Amino acid sequence: MKIIILENREAEKIINHFISYGFSEFILFESSNKKINKEYYRLNDINITALNGFPYETTLDKLLKIKGSLNESFFVVYSKSIADFDIEKIIIRHKSSQKIATLVEYNKALCAALLESEALDYSQGAKSLEKEVILRMGEDQEIVVYK
Repeated sequence: MKIIILENREAEKIINHFISYGFSEFILFESSNKKINKEYYRLNDINITALNGFPYETTLDKLLKIKGSLNESFFVVYSKSIADFDIEKIIIRHKSSQKIATLVEYNKALCAALLESEALDYSQGAKSLEKEVILRMGEDQEIVVYK
């Protein structure tokens, strides 16, 4: 399962939290001058693919650029608040729901989403993951919320 981090502010905290649950595949959209030490992680068998140059693109634009590598479940992480959650419990809830999307809410804000690759099938003609794709999945009752 890949972990997609939408910006590198607090990325190391997020990466280390997921590593503690055994994850080792990350895609990081770097949007500021702060870089993480990818060599340190590589030496510890953690694969971080850092992509640059996407500061004005939407989440959906970013996901569609890497769609070919998203052939299984994947996390989209919006904020460091995900570090306050037990990742195993989110995955168990997601799998037991048999839904395409599990939205992780923290203080009434979306901090992450666990998506099946089929979620991107809802992107036809959409410009926003959060305002269009998730709404379409909700209309089909393919979403569960984890708080």
